[in-house]
Amino acid sequence: MHKRMNSKDIEVLLGVEIPDYEGCYGKGRDGITEKQKQFLHSLGLNVTGVRYKAQASILIDTCLKRREQGLASIKQLQYIRNMDACPKRRSLHELTKDEASRILTRIAG
Repeated sequence: MHKRMNSKDIEVLLGVEIPDYEGCYGKGRDGITEKQKQFLHSLGLNVTGVRYKAQASILIDTCLKRREQGLASIKQLQYIRNMDACPKRRSLHELTKDEASRILTRIAG
């Protein structure tokens, strides 16, 4: 399920803007840490397209906020996207965990 994605793919999936190199300042321009890579990978993100610490921080914050808000997990979103099963007139990143679960049950059904 850990499909390789570039930063633009991740932006669409999560509905967040990831700054490029010029948008990263100070220590944010340092390379992504191993701990950040491992955490993002555990959430279902292949972070090959993420090169900087600041970019990884944005993704981690976004993922944690999604969890707090009851939104669909990254793994759920990726599977729904890969199966082209997103509801019409709805952005993928807006799906709740319950909505995603219902979609996945219907796909498997």
